[in-house]
Amino acid sequence: MRSNQSSIQPPKHASMTGDYFWQRRFGSSIGTKSLAFSLVLWPICTLSFLY
Repeated sequence: MRSNQSSIQPPKHASMTGDYFWQRRFGSSIGTKSLAFSLVLWPICTLSFLY
């Protein structure tokens, strides 16, 4: 799950560039949706990985 997530999500240092990339590629609504989804999914993945 972690490797799959890293391939979908842009690197942390490129969060602004990644946001712009998502919006350019899929349109602002889908880009914002995927960004929010990954933001929600990241803590869940991290918590499940830690525990």
